[in-house]
Amino acid sequence: MIRVYWQAARRGQNLMLANDETGREQSIGGFRETAQGFDAYVTTAEYDPRNSKNGLPDLEEAKFFVEAFRPWELYGARDTEVEPEVRPASTTPEPEDQPPAAEPPPQFVATVPEPSPQATPPPPN
Repeated sequence: MIRVYWQAARRGQNLMLANDETGREQSIGGFRETAQGFDAYVTTAEYDPRNSKNGLPDLEEAKFFVEAFRPWELYGARDTEVEPEVRPASTTPEPEDQPPAAEPPPQFVATVPEPSPQATPPPPN
């Protein structure tokens, strides 16, 4: 089953497409709140300046702009509707076998061995 829903993001929301069979989830559009209003965009295979609009006055107009493109149809989800509830931001856990992204990897320091005290100096020229 393919689902389309809004998911909260740091300064706006992303329109998400999820495939329950494959477990794959991706953003297909969204909007961000700015000092000038809301900037909305739709993700497509090719760049088209008509796929984004800046300075929309409110959240509902930003959502309407994105949903009007029906970007989920690009992925074959023709009979799908957007779920009405906004989901919370994704909390993808860090893989256990790697350090968190904020923690730098350990730094290894190369060492040069000290000369042994019994070593004889090189002969003069």
